[in-house]
Parts: sequence; C-alpha cells; structure tokens
Amino acid sequence: MKWISKAKYIEASGLSNGVLRGWFDRYLERGVHYQVIGQTTLINVELVDDWISQQVSARKGAGCESESTEKVRSHTLKHSPEIVALDTSRQL
Repeated sequence: MKWISKAKYIEASGLSNGVLRGWFDRYLERGVHYQVIGQTTLINVELVDDWISQQVSARKGAGCESESTEKVRSHTLKHSPEIVALDTSRQL
C-alpha cells in the first residue's frame, strides 16, 4: 500500500483539488482511500486509482447503453400541439 500527500496526488493525476474533495465527500472512504493525519491528507494511490479505473469501465459500459437508448428516444412520439395547448390553458 502506497500513501502520498494529496498535493502530490493532485500534481501526478492532474485532478483539481475541488474534484478530489468532491470524491472524498461522495464516494471515497476515509481510512481506506484517504486518511488525514494532522493537517496532511494522504491518498492510498492503489485504491483510488483502482476506484477511478472502475468508474471509467462502468462509464464505457454505460456508453454502449446510452447509444441504444438514444436510438430509442429518437423514435419516441412527441406531444401533439393540441395536448400542449390544452395543458397550458389550465392556468388559474
């Protein structure tokens, strides 16, 4: 397990401090992916890089689905003008 400072990880990865902080708040687990000792945040490089790789893989898989979903959406019927007019005429 290799730990490096958050500043060094940001420099090496090219991520911004804000992006990394958002990931800490939403997805990464303190004590597992990162740890704060004193005023220094340390990053577990292996686990964070693995997590990023999983996200990239999941997005690639989702990309295939979104292309097929987009094809379905292009064939979806739109509301007729009469229905839209009827909906907007119900103002009180």
